Amino acid sequence: MGGVQPIQTDVRFIAATNRNLRDEISAGTFREDLYYRLKVVYIRIPPLRERTEDIPLLVQHFLKKHETTVGKHVSRVTPDALEILQGYKWFGNVRELENVIMQAMIFSQSDTITSEALPSEIVQSVEKNSNRIPQTKEELQREKQLRYQKINAQLEYAFLKNILQKARGNVSEAARITGYDRRQIQNLLKKYSLNPANFK
Repeated sequence: MGGVQPIQTDVRFIAATNRNLRDEISAGTFREDLYYRLKVVYIRIPPLRERTEDIPLLVQHFLKKHETTVGKHVSRVTPDALEILQGYKWFGNVRELENVIMQAMIFSQSDTITSEALPSEIVQSVEKNSNRIPQTKEELQREKQLRYQKINAQLEYAFLKNILQKARGNVSEAARITGYDRRQIQNLLKKYSLNPANFK
């Protein structure tokens, strides 16, 4: 500031917002010229409630991330707890999910998060919304997607447990029986926090 010598710079600006900047421009609260200067490469990241299929992977990430912070080893989530997490709206997005996982880790009595360890307001919200009839096209599509994911997860979980019991916890044998490769079976084990050693 105030200098008279030119300075060579090589920078990249990354801007993020949770507001609709088009609406802000119309309202006169955001400069249109700044909008077009910033909008060179535009990436829309959907809110968590629109990508609930990411929740199992995020949960596993947060379990590993906060193991030292919480001071206990919690590595699994029961299917019913995961179902609740995927049924919640997450208006606080990923940060809210992270906080809930930390809280659940603290309250868990074992290495597995059950529905009892989740905040009661989240459980009650999911139970209330599960009985609500969609009112708009968007709500209907979202509810259909959620129910599809729920049924798919229940079926995958039952399939995996059954095949592990048949293979007596042997991942290679489970892969051979099902036609999956070993890595696919391991990905499913990770997704549903199942330990093959428990099936031997």
